[in-house]
Amino acid sequence: LGNLIVLFDRLGLAAAAATLNGTLSKTFESNPFVPQLPEAVTRLREALGEARFDAASRRGAAMALHEAYDYAIDQVEQALAS
Repeated sequence: LGNLIVLFDRLGLAAAAATLNGTLSKTFESNPFVPQLPEAVTRLREALGEARFDAASRRGAAMALHEAYDYAIDQVEQALAS
């Protein structure tokens, strides 16, 4: 999920990235395997603003891991279609 968050950030899909960040933050305390993740999260907070970032993160945190994967797949398909 960490790499996908970074990719979505780079593609300008901030809400999707913030949502998945909520799932990732709930599931794993930290992610040392994606060194770009902290910078991406900072950009997402700036792009969305605290309130929208927090709302998206809460949506992601409320998802079960399988729901987050389904959400991620849907977001990838939408990105590829556009």
